[in-house]
Amino acid sequence: MTHATVGKRNISPLGKGKEKILHEDDGLVEEVSDAEVDLGFVGCVHEGVEDGLDPGVDSDGTNSWHSEEMKTPPNSEDELEEGNESEEASPLFREGARFEELHLEVGMKFGIKWEFREAVREYTIQEGRCIKIVKNDNIRCRAVCKVKECPWAAYASRDHEDTCWQIKTFNDDHTCPKEDKNRAANRNWVCSKLVKKVRKYPNFRHCEATTYFKTRFDLTLNKNSISRELMDARSVVYGDEKEQYRMVRDYGMTLLKTNPGSTIQICTTPQPDGEVTFDRM
Repeated sequence: MTHATVGKRNISPLGKGKEKILHEDDGLVEEVSDAEVDLGFVGCVHEGVEDGLDPGVDSDGTNSWHSEEMKTPPNSEDELEEGNESEEASPLFREGARFEELHLEVGMKFGIKWEFREAVREYTIQEGRCIKIVKNDNIRCRAVCKVKECPWAAYASRDHEDTCWQIKTFNDDHTCPKEDKNRAANRNWVCSKLVKKVRKYPNFRHCEATTYFKTRFDLTLNKNSISRELMDARSVVYGDEKEQYRMVRDYGMTLLKTNPGSTIQICTTPQPDGEVTFDRM
């Protein structure tokens, strides 16, 4: 390893020169004469030259100097405020917000257009209003209230830089009355709400579903739609019956693997069309 030796030397007094100072307010450049220039060293300083760097050695008292440690200045309050405003200006939509706690605002971002449409659907059901989509393409989506005189509107467009969708216009002023029947609560929406109930309460009944939607969402649904959506929800939770019976043989093989020496018999009943139906196991 090669060592660099630094010899002791006298420290020259501060140099004189001209320094240009840029004033941010007026953009003019002012020349200042005889500005002091700080001379410093970069690198490791050996013990042999500590006296040379001592401001009290070889100093005439007028040109003495002190070295200063250079540090990155902390962010100013203005920069911090601008950063906070930037973050607050573009909130990100979080799916799964509790009913009655969902809100929309200008600048809110969505991953895909479907998220924006479903958020608008949930929000309008929450507010008890009916809306319709009047523009829906690859770059924009606009929803308005079905009542022509009502100024409520939500407009979102695609942000190519962030590859997301963002609300650009949002007028949350409804002048129309609330309704307890809302076509925004379509089959998929009702089914998604019933799936949670059926998973928690397997014997969730029709009358309980009617009461649930009235008390929780202030919605009045007809009997046929509730019956249909209950069947859909049970299919999601328990799966289709035919699909389950097709897995019987796989289930039998799993039992044989986990219980060596066992015997599994699957009894079926032939049908005229050639299909067989499960009888017993």
